[in-house]
Amino acid sequence: MVLVSCSDALLLVNFTRMFLLKRYCLNEYATFFSPVNF
Repeated sequence: MVLVSCSDALLLVNFTRMFLLKRYCLNEYATFFSPVNF
């Protein structure tokens, strides 16, 4: 069993949140600037 410290857990949460936010923003960016919309 792997023990995860509190700081490691927070780091993982922050990384996941940043990754999901970046992916969401990139999807919105790609959708907004898609040639289909024009």
